[in-house]
Formats: sequence, structure tokens, C-alpha cells
Amino acid sequence: MSLSLRVFSSALCGMFVFLFVGGPLAADDSKGIAKNPMIKNLVGEWEAKGELTGPDGSTYTITEQWTGAVVSENTLAIEGKREINGGQSDFKWTIILNADTGVYEATHVIDNNQTQRFEGSFSEETHTMELISPLDGGGTMKLVRVFTSEDYNTFDTEVTFTNEKGEVTIRGKLVSKRVKKS
Repeated sequence: MSLSLRVFSSALCGMFVFLFVGGPLAADDSKGIAKNPMIKNLVGEWEAKGELTGPDGSTYTITEQWTGAVVSENTLAIEGKREINGGQSDFKWTIILNADTGVYEATHVIDNNQTQRFEGSFSEETHTMELISPLDGGGTMKLVRVFTSEDYNTFDTEVTFTNEKGEVTIRGKLVSKRVKKS
């Protein structure tokens, strides 16, 4: 696997790892994680498909199957499989509402035990989640998720990688559809 594909793969595999502080996602621990407007809509079985394009025209075809479930009052677990250009990986992440601090924290593990951290924001008004993660070498990975159906059964994820100069190096979109509500 080329270096750029390894970096891309490990970063993409961590695309749901994030830390939300304050703002619309600030915790109300009387509600628990399942009441959070964005988190609660990740529960169920999902499939995603999409394609990203590199600066040289190379493409990365992606498919995913994953399940999100509330496993305790303050914990959402997500487990799944991802394929990028034929290479497969299992991934698992856990999103926890820290009732003491009011912060959502997440950890993510993939086959090779790599972890990625994102900072994010959320807008109930536009049904949008924006996640940004620094990458080695000074670049970033930005994910903008927008629920595109009123029933929250479909969302688009715009993916943009930039280098240390802020130039776009990989860009594309994944479309996620709920297969089954839990």
C-alpha cells in the first residue's frame, strides 16, 4: 500500500473519532447520550459508499457497513468493516458522554491499532456535523456530514484532505444510508 493510501486509510478509518466541547453538543447529563440530536441518529445499521479523488486523478473507492448502538446511558459504540480499493479493515469506536465535564469523548481502534482524534461542531438547524483532525506533517482532514433526509436515514459526508500549505490533496463524498433502525 502506498504511503499516501496508508495515511488516507488510517485517517479515514478514524473519521468518527472526535471530541466535542461546549456549544450545541454540550452535555445535559439528565438526558444521556441517546438524547443527543446527532448521536441518537447514528444508532442502527448503516451502509456507505463513495469515492475520493487525489491530485493525480487517482481514485479511492470506499464501502462501509457499520452498526451504532447505545450500550449505556453515556456510551455509544460503533463497530464495522470498511473497504478502500479492495483493502479491508475492521473498526470500532466508542463515544462517551463524560457526565462530570459535559464533554463528548471518543476513541477509535482499527486493525493496526491506530487512533485518530477529531474536534467537531454540530448544528441542529442545518443537521450538520463538522469534524477536523490534524494529520502528520501539518495537513488536516475535514469531514462535513449533513443529514439529507428528514427521517435521518441518509447523510452525506464531504471529505477533504489538505497538506501543510492548506492545498487540497484528496477530496470526495460518501453517502451513508440506514439499513435498519435499532
